[in-house]
Amino acid sequence: MVRAISQPKLTPADDLRDKLQRAERAVANLKGMGAEAIALLELLDEAQDLITRLEAKGMDLRPERTRLVTVQNQLRSRAAVLVREVAAAGGLAALRQNRAPDRDRWWWYLDELVAQRRRRLLRNGLIAGVVCLILLGIGIVAYNRFLAPDQLTRQKMALISDAEVLLNQGDVAGALEKYQAARALDPTDAEVLIWVGILAQQLGQDAEAEDAFSAARVQMGSEVGFLVARGMAYGEAGQLDAAESDAEAALALDPNSAEAHFLLGGVYEAQDRKREAIAELQQAADLARQAGNDTLYVLATTRMAMLLQAGAASPGGE
Repeated sequence: MVRAISQPKLTPADDLRDKLQRAERAVANLKGMGAEAIALLELLDEAQDLITRLEAKGMDLRPERTRLVTVQNQLRSRAAVLVREVAAAGGLAALRQNRAPDRDRWWWYLDELVAQRRRRLLRNGLIAGVVCLILLGIGIVAYNRFLAPDQLTRQKMALISDAEVLLNQGDVAGALEKYQAARALDPTDAEVLIWVGILAQQLGQDAEAEDAFSAARVQMGSEVGFLVARGMAYGEAGQLDAAESDAEAALALDPNSAEAHFLLGGVYEAQDRKREAIAELQQAADLARQAGNDTLYVLATTRMAMLLQAGAASPGGE
């Protein structure tokens, strides 16, 4: 008679290590998971509860806690990917209504982190705008007085403004419609084409996205310029992984592109990778100075100074 071989029962510590291993695999394979990404958040809940319970019993779980912190840091850096995947289940805000997680379970609030990163990038863009205004000075007034945009341009600008409002409200489909209308008015505007591509991509309309990106490439006339411009837009959209990929692709084509180093520095800053951000911004500043690009030099050094100041002011600052 053949006896069934019983499987050894997992100890709580083994169960914890199993959950951590599954969480590590999940965070590395977030892209394409869709609603299944919710399981990663639940695993983090379970692992956190287990560690708290077992440590209260006197167990030394320092290696396991280090693994959990590592997974959490990886997830934080890929927050935009998770938010995009969980959108298939209605988004994190809808999930929180049913679960009401505590604020210390910050992984359930990653959509707020993504929005904060986007606001930071937009704020950095505002700094660029202020510098440009200072440099242009009275030229802006002269433009408004003697070279005011024609009606077609005003219509396009109004559509872009409406699109930005809709995008801030989370209405990707509505924003795409506005950008499509702007594209119909001016098919040569590379920035509009890039945004059509990014939003179409977010909605799974890959054919339209590729068509828009191809048209933007033609208008830019430079692959490096296109990658930097699209990377900047990806950053504004909170898609930091995509922005980082475009920056790295641009640097692979031209390691001396000050703009690409500046973009990568901005991505690292949004990901709280301060040392890497400072290094890239230093590269951007040096290359901009060599090229005589005073505007970019000022922007890069200003951003670098802000990062250094913020690091010095924080308790664990670099």
